[in-house]
Amino acid sequence: MLRRYGDLKGMGTTYGYPLVSRVAASACLLLTANSDLALTLPLLEAHAAAITVLIDCEIRDESHAEGQRLAHELEVQVQPFHSRVVRL
Repeated sequence: MLRRYGDLKGMGTTYGYPLVSRVAASACLLLTANSDLALTLPLLEAHAAAITVLIDCEIRDESHAEGQRLAHELEVQVQPFHSRVVRL
C-alpha cells in the first residue's frame, strides 16, 4: 500500500491533481507510523475514498474549499498515529 500511495503522491500533482498528492502523502505518513494495521485500515480506506472522489469529481484546483477540508481532516486524523512514532 505504501508503494501505491507513494506513486499517487508523486503523480497527483504531475497529472493536475495536487489534492490527490496531499491526501496520498497523508496516507504515506499513516503507513510509516508503524501502527497496527487493524486500527489504521478504516482511515486508509477513507484516504482511498477521498482520492476516488477527488478524481471522479475532477477536483484539480488546489484551493477547492471542500477538497481542502477533506484533505485537512484526513491529516488531522493521521496525526495521533504519527505522533506515536518512536524516533531513535
